[in-house]
Amino acid sequence: MSHSTTQPIAPPVVGGSSALRSRQVEATLPANAELAKPSKKRKARWFKISDDRFPGGLVSAILHGGLLLILALWTIIEEPRNRMVIEGRFASEAPVEITLPQPQERQEATVDEPDMPSADSPQIQWSRVELPSLETSPSKLVDPVQTSIDAMLAEVPLEVSKSLARMPSNADIQGREEGKRQELAEKYGANAASEQAVASALEWIVAHQRNDGSWDFDLTKDPCNGRCGNPRHNPSDMATPKTAATGLALLPLLGSGHSHLNGRYRENVSRGIYYLRSQMRDAQSGRELMHGSMYGHGIATLAIAEAFAMTKDEELRDMLRDLHDFIVMAQHPKGGWRYKPGQPGDMTVTGWQVLALKSSQIGGIPMPSLVHVRAEEFVQSLSSEHGTRFGYLGPGAEPTPTAVGLLLQMYLGAPPRNSRIILGCDYLYDLGPSKTDVYFNYYATMTLHHARYYGFPEWNAKLRDYLVATQATKGHEAGSWHFRDHFGDVGGRLYSTAMCALVLETYYRYLPLWEEAEFPL
Repeated sequence: MSHSTTQPIAPPVVGGSSALRSRQVEATLPANAELAKPSKKRKARWFKISDDRFPGGLVSAILHGGLLLILALWTIIEEPRNRMVIEGRFASEAPVEITLPQPQERQEATVDEPDMPSADSPQIQWSRVELPSLETSPSKLVDPVQTSIDAMLAEVPLEVSKSLARMPSNADIQGREEGKRQELAEKYGANAASEQAVASALEWIVAHQRNDGSWDFDLTKDPCNGRCGNPRHNPSDMATPKTAATGLALLPLLGSGHSHLNGRYRENVSRGIYYLRSQMRDAQSGRELMHGSMYGHGIATLAIAEAFAMTKDEELRDMLRDLHDFIVMAQHPKGGWRYKPGQPGDMTVTGWQVLALKSSQIGGIPMPSLVHVRAEEFVQSLSSEHGTRFGYLGPGAEPTPTAVGLLLQMYLGAPPRNSRIILGCDYLYDLGPSKTDVYFNYYATMTLHHARYYGFPEWNAKLRDYLVATQATKGHEAGSWHFRDHFGDVGGRLYSTAMCALVLETYYRYLPLWEEAEFPL
């Protein structure tokens, strides 16, 4: 699995309002914005005063009046240092004068535990903008017209944000509980048909679990024995280990609230976890489930992390810590991950490792600060167009890497209502759901959901109804999906079914990372 090279198109079987358009983020500073500058002091001129020509009282009054005048001028000179004048974009608009807060000492925030508002503090956040020094000559300032995009993307001074960023916590997975799941499903856009599609998909998945507790992308083996079409096509350069297949099959079961301790499919989940435990191998640091690819290790670790977060079963803690430590060890010095430990990273393999580390954090296993910082730097190194697009191996603007990059930015602590993420979501929204690329659909849906993007309801309705309409309903394939796609053919029907089920579980699998306060969808 890597990035999609084809442009996704919106499914034709469902409609959507063409009136809903992408919002534009207005420029923070208009092109002719300028700073008020202190006027130059006039040189004082002294006059000889003769005592015989001016009475003493008059001389005293003149001297005191002059002193008061000097103090007044000093106040006028100093006052503009914390003021900014923004002129109207058009000649008819009057200038607006804004008083900026006095500068304070910059506080270095920790990576693992960012400062969050207390329960008693107002639920607001102030954005910050760096202003040019007053001593800078106007001729040396950057022309605002030539940097209009940067100005547009800058955080607006004195803006009160209506959304609050937060880190993953145990509350995220509580939406999978019975009762709460139905509530969140209705709130975020599921319906009876989509929930039935998930139920059918889970039945298909458990029916294809092998006797040793594993799942395999190759459906020519038992128990399917080739009764389902599109088993997989595995080119020599694409590793699809059973650990990846098993972890991917477990994720939608866990996403619907079925753990190894609770739920209708607890026995299936327990057997899957037992299989993964049996496949762990000692490594330089921790233990690994690669079986040829970091894809397998990252996906399997994510499944174990979710199972532990849901149950707090102490028997899983040491297992998860070993898997977690291997991911930490396997990171490249520049922050990414790829197929082998220590390789320079790519966006999609990195995505699975970061999600596994952040899900481990839900269970109480922290992500090391250095690993966090390096991962953030790596994601940024693949960005383009002012951080609104992302590439696979280098800076670019590709659909799937962009969806992954935007999601990882949020998981790595992007500030609330970050303008770059909103503009990136605009890009994903304009592309629309893909008819064939379930990998893109999964990450794009997660991104729009977590960002609480205003166009998510329309996006969701298109994709949700398309998946319901295209799910197989007959024979041994009933409950599954497969779309002819390069990466869909590599993983086959098991891969496609697991990914589509995860898309339809988005509503309750994880709560949005950006909580909203009076900000409607």
